[in-house]
Amino acid sequence: MDEGKKRIDQCMGDGSGNIQIGTIVIHRYRSAQPVPPKSPAQADEDLMSLEERRDLTDIILEIEMAEDDLIDAASIWQALTRHLNGRGLNEVGLEESLTHAQYWSARSYLVSWLSCRRGEKLPRNAMVRQILRMWEICPGLKPSTHKLCREHFQMSDLSTLNEVQLRAALWVTLADWQRFWDARAEQEP
Repeated sequence: MDEGKKRIDQCMGDGSGNIQIGTIVIHRYRSAQPVPPKSPAQADEDLMSLEERRDLTDIILEIEMAEDDLIDAASIWQALTRHLNGRGLNEVGLEESLTHAQYWSARSYLVSWLSCRRGEKLPRNAMVRQILRMWEICPGLKPSTHKLCREHFQMSDLSTLNEVQLRAALWVTLADWQRFWDARAEQEP
């Protein structure tokens, strides 16, 4: 681990008691602290609990480690919010938060990502979702996956591939994903 990086328990214990991942701040409350008031847009919503956010944060940090710190937690969180809300963090207003109903979808998305990155066997629909996730984050990966499918399997629709073909497409996409992030890391100072 870099000297500039802190362990998660150090990050949680520093500063004002808040955890910040990218532009999302997760508040930690102490019994003596008042809870900030909800905005009118949130008043009627069932917001994701602190425990649910903490669980998602833990999974995001595991993904960051599984990705060898090539993709940061903020990018993972942004991909998650884009998946859940259909938009990225830059388009989400400050008054908008994730809801309790989105928790299980978020958890499934992140656990599937982590399982994929660890090389664990995934069910068919999860393999397709992981390929689509990588395409969404890095659109340049899509042509090489399609090329593999056309040249080796004579089809380009992921839904028509059998399980072994789909697994091959996932691994080629994952190898391209790794190459993309490695190249990006080499370009950074």
